[in-house]
Amino acid sequence: MKTNTKPASIVIVCTALVCITTVFGCRSKPAIPVIAYLPDRIIRDYSDMKEDETVARAWVRRGFELSSCRSITVEPVIDAAQNKNPEAVHVIEQGLQELFADRSGTNGTISVSVRTALLEVKTEPGRIRSWFSDIDDFAYIELELQIQDTQTGLPLLKLVHFSRDKKALSRAMNSILEDLRIFFIRAV
Repeated sequence: MKTNTKPASIVIVCTALVCITTVFGCRSKPAIPVIAYLPDRIIRDYSDMKEDETVARAWVRRGFELSSCRSITVEPVIDAAQNKNPEAVHVIEQGLQELFADRSGTNGTISVSVRTALLEVKTEPGRIRSWFSDIDDFAYIELELQIQDTQTGLPLLKLVHFSRDKKALSRAMNSILEDLRIFFIRAV
């Protein structure tokens, strides 16, 4: 038969110390706040968006076509990225202006506005970091685009897309603009 060789006083003291440290030790430490950057979003509801073969996710209101638009106004691009990049904003804005320049129809019935937000922009890695690059070190751009009726504010098209390139942000921006051009020719 096994006998307890520890005196009862040591067991009681150790148990009391464990209880005291768990009760007071957890209370005295302040909680570390978790800080996460959440960009300003144009699109509030993603539930109706589906994957597309050209862009990441898209939703088009039934019956909407760009040819049914009397006028298309491209609003200034919102830079909602954590690291602001005015050059990327300018390139995307110019690309969208060119994309929608002659898309409205002469017999159109509605006026629409195109709202765009850059959610994430990562520039190309430096020379030495590019030797050891992983997926986070690629040049990356992500955007949201929404076309809405200017009079009612009703969303007619919602789109989310991203592009990454191993070397240069300019190639990622050109790739995303080309994907948008293909999407608007094919789908709308």
